[in-house]
Amino acid sequence: MSNKITKEQLERLKQLNNRLYVSISGTSRADIINNFEEFLQSFEDFIKFSEDMNFLIEKDNRKEFIKKLQLQFQSVPDNQDEMILDYLKRGNTITGIEALELFRCYRLSASIFRLRHDRGYNIENISKVKHGIYKLIQD
Repeated sequence: MSNKITKEQLERLKQLNNRLYVSISGTSRADIINNFEEFLQSFEDFIKFSEDMNFLIEKDNRKEFIKKLQLQFQSVPDNQDEMILDYLKRGNTITGIEALELFRCYRLSASIFRLRHDRGYNIENISKVKHGIYKLIQD
């Protein structure tokens, strides 16, 4: 594997550099020179952000990141049953593995049982195989 940059890669770097220059500089090259420390900080922030977001290139990482964002920006329920119910109310389905990853719930079937029998929610197992995939059926 060669460490040389291809012409296409070099052209792409030039385009990205130009976009960065235009978005950071504001009006002119003189602005960058006069506010060089601010420019460097902006550039460092951009590089750090790019490095942090590289993991989103992989589909699985992107899916997990989206789930975490969805959970982060909702109100935090009191317990696992409430978290699972809220997740189902937003139209999502849930499996045992997802319950474990998202809510640290080791017994999804027990939570589903309580939501069905104690709280009266219509939650169906839509899976055709051994492991359950649960969905809230809303009237």
